[in-house]
Amino acid sequence: MNNIIENRKKVYQNFPKENLEASLADMVLFYNINEADYQDLIEATKTFLLKSLTLAYGKEFVWTDTFLEDNDELIMNLPNKTPNGIVNPKKETSFEFEKIQIATNKILNNLGVYKHIKKLAIPNLRYKSTLEPETAKDRPYYTSKYHSDAWVGHVGDSIFLVGILGDIDNNTVEFNEPINVHDNYLDKAETFDEGNTRYERFDYLGTLSKGKLGVMDHACLHRTLVKEGSKPRLSMDIAVMVDSEYSHSNDEGFDDTAYNYYEPNTIQLIGDGHTYEVKESILDSSRSTTLSINSTIC
Repeated sequence: MNNIIENRKKVYQNFPKENLEASLADMVLFYNINEADYQDLIEATKTFLLKSLTLAYGKEFVWTDTFLEDNDELIMNLPNKTPNGIVNPKKETSFEFEKIQIATNKILNNLGVYKHIKKLAIPNLRYKSTLEPETAKDRPYYTSKYHSDAWVGHVGDSIFLVGILGDIDNNTVEFNEPINVHDNYLDKAETFDEGNTRYERFDYLGTLSKGKLGVMDHACLHRTLVKEGSKPRLSMDIAVMVDSEYSHSNDEGFDDTAYNYYEPNTIQLIGDGHTYEVKESILDSSRSTTLSINSTIC
């Protein structure tokens, strides 16, 4: 028997208790986001998405309560959306993406979690339609299968999650605690099917819901959960290294250059001395995105 799961739970033992709605087996923490801060993030994300659509399709779009389902196909075919759903900023939308970062920084600061972050990545905005090609299920890393992010080779401690737009409560993320994991549980897996042979069973913990910041440990077994009759959603995920003696960053041989992490101070200065710069245009044929941070401080 190993101590993998118990050691992972210790990573978050010093996280703030204020605004903590729930700690699910100490592997997933849910914080209540201030309503004004949450609304700022929603509005910034709407603006970013509307501009992306306008640039891509050459016409104006106006937000409505049913916007995502009404424009699902157009969003799915955005030139700045990757096959796994990430809607990337481009040269023309980098300013709007900065506003999303500013709103995110405010949430993390006001919840008191920023001071527990050692390093973090630039946020991903991830769109999840309820419609997908049947071939998607054949992917080795199909996210509707139970998995740990470590199985795709991701380097980090946790993922911070926020549901922003759409049907967050029904087109969501399900969290589970793996029981009696094998010694190789957190190693890269050939497929999610192979990864699912690395534990005996799991206990259900809960799902992501509106207005919450979810802090999910890498050891958490999770999956995309699209309930029957649900609608599209757009959420945010941020890869994080935690400032803790139990962090993976303290493991022997750990390479923090294997992923694009930044110091918290660098990210927190976005909009106040630092800016995002993207080389590619949304009109370019390539779907690649080269995102960098520039300092405007003299």
